[in-house]
Amino acid sequence: MVSPRWLLAATILLSITPATAASAAPSWSAADAPGTAATQTSVAYDGAGNATAAWIQTDSTGTSVWTARRAAGATTFGAATRLSAAVTSGTAMADKPQLAVDAAGNAIGAWVGQRPTGALDVITVATRPGASGTWSAAQAASDTSLDSLDPTVGFSATGQAVLAYDQSPSSGYAVVRVANVATATGAITQAQTVSSSSVAVTDPHLAFNASGAGELVWKETTYSFSPPYTGKSVLQGSYRAAGAATFPTGTLIYNSSPQPNAVSDARVALADNGTAAVAWSTTDTNSGAPLAIAVSTRALGAASWGGIYLSRTGATQPRLTVSGQGGFVAAYVQGPTDGSATDTGTVRAARMAPGTTSWAAAADVSASGVAGTAPQLGAGPQGTTIATWVSRPGSGDTVQAAALAAGSSTFIAPQDLDATGGTTGTPGVAVDPNGNALAVWGRSGTTARAASLDGSTVVAPAPTPTPTPNPSSTPTPTPTPDPGSPSAPGTTTSTPGTGSGTGSGTTTTVTTPQLPTPSPTASAAGTRATGSGTATVVVGTGSAALAAGAQGAVDATSAQSTLAPSLRSFKALSARRFHAAARGTTSLHAGGAGLKLAFTTNVAGTLRLIVTSAPSGGRAKNLQPFLAAPLQAGTTTLVFNGRLANEALPAGRYRLKAAFVDATGRYSNGRVMTIAISR
Repeated sequence: MVSPRWLLAATILLSITPATAASAAPSWSAADAPGTAATQTSVAYDGAGNATAAWIQTDSTGTSVWTARRAAGATTFGAATRLSAAVTSGTAMADKPQLAVDAAGNAIGAWVGQRPTGALDVITVATRPGASGTWSAAQAASDTSLDSLDPTVGFSATGQAVLAYDQSPSSGYAVVRVANVATATGAITQAQTVSSSSVAVTDPHLAFNASGAGELVWKETTYSFSPPYTGKSVLQGSYRAAGAATFPTGTLIYNSSPQPNAVSDARVALADNGTAAVAWSTTDTNSGAPLAIAVSTRALGAASWGGIYLSRTGATQPRLTVSGQGGFVAAYVQGPTDGSATDTGTVRAARMAPGTTSWAAAADVSASGVAGTAPQLGAGPQGTTIATWVSRPGSGDTVQAAALAAGSSTFIAPQDLDATGGTTGTPGVAVDPNGNALAVWGRSGTTARAASLDGSTVVAPAPTPTPTPNPSSTPTPTPTPDPGSPSAPGTTTSTPGTGSGTGSGTTTTVTTPQLPTPSPTASAAGTRATGSGTATVVVGTGSAALAAGAQGAVDATSAQSTLAPSLRSFKALSARRFHAAARGTTSLHAGGAGLKLAFTTNVAGTLRLIVTSAPSGGRAKNLQPFLAAPLQAGTTTLVFNGRLANEALPAGRYRLKAAFVDATGRYSNGRVMTIAISR
């Protein structure tokens, strides 16, 4: 097997030095000055192989969006360009930059802008006409009198970009808005409201294929604010045909009811043949425990979606890409299956081969036993797929990558793209039409780093020879893939589907690890998940094919406590305004720097702590991951360091929502505290 050859370089303002072979030790230039770290990196190619990168940079005036271009065949980026407006007084914050580039090199950058710090969130855009054009001045794309979040961008035609985001009105529920943006002039059309205005809507994600057709997905939620939560979480999708200017009314992809599951982190991809795929994570709304990654597909012209649960329980951070003509690759982080909340684990991936309608069983991509997080996927039109992620071997962070050759079903062994060192942000990755790849990431205390891949060195592993059977030998047991996999042996029983939603289907029974829940819940087939960990998943062509939910609900087997759990107090023992830790993992533990918290309970249990954004517009949003820690009867003191999902929380106000679950699965009352992260 030939290993992919990664070319490594360090950048100051993304000026990359000549690359060196991955087999040699990386040689990095001097680190950037502290306080100007690059984070939230992304990268994209045009049809000629020119690369564009974007990132967030921090300095004394706040956070800003920057970009740089690397010409096809070059080994260095040109001078960096600031996209967000310069700050003339005070501070300003920019967040969540999104980048899209079409085949002709036209580009759009979109981000959440706050001017000044603490003001309303406004979606801001800048455009570039052609690969060598000049970026336009930044301009507001959303109503500046309303809070707007979660921008997502794509191209419906050459030079015609599409922007989607969620916006909170002055009263009522947030909605998804979509606008067309001409990159030649920067002209923005009047935004279209796509979603319902009668439920809370968040987290849109947008994808277009080469013909200009698009798929937009978003989440609708009706859950109550405090535990025990009631309501439902719904995933909706809308398909826009090539040449159309608007999206039609959405169709149902997933309905969590009657399970207490929350949808999050939905990602959509659209193949050139019109087949769409969506991957998302499910979370137990009451406990905050991560459940499973679900995937759903819909062929062009089909009236409804159908899909499966791809992972075991404890999985988070789904990512999805088109790989080859009509195929897809999904990746995610598989964490512990015991219900604990964590943002690290083993990076795994599964593939739907072109021309097929089923997903192969997921397999490990990262090394077993080494914590990984923040996976990203990039794929070229000829089928080469690259997975990148942050690896945490224990002595610091590094970036790793694994390649999947066109037509292959096996990722090549992972490779280090950087030396182990300080806290590393999510690595962006893209693949050009020839299979060459570029990964860009940020590390604490430096500007962005980058690594290039020579696509000609990506060679599929040789197939493992099939051994000649020995009639006298003892048969080897067949390994069991992830529960919920369509190829899980010995676990499938077909009966008429009875899940909520419309359409036909079959009921597939899969064995999943147990998770404690406050009460057993009925599956869509009308059966109860029992103490064996068996859960029911409905698979088929129904419009709510995953409604049963495979979170492994179990009957309580131990005696109920005579004391109802009570969170008697939730207090801050240090200043509620504090600085988030500059490095390290998400932290909620007994010591260290940060916000010191005291929880007083009448019985022992497990804390569920949710960090909720608190923008000035008043709309709260639960941030991932939820935090968990053991609590003793009496008072337990813990410290929160202000980090979530491998990133320090941006400066601003937040709420902490606390509750706990006792040993029998019963939930306490909830309590809320307002905090603030300082610069």
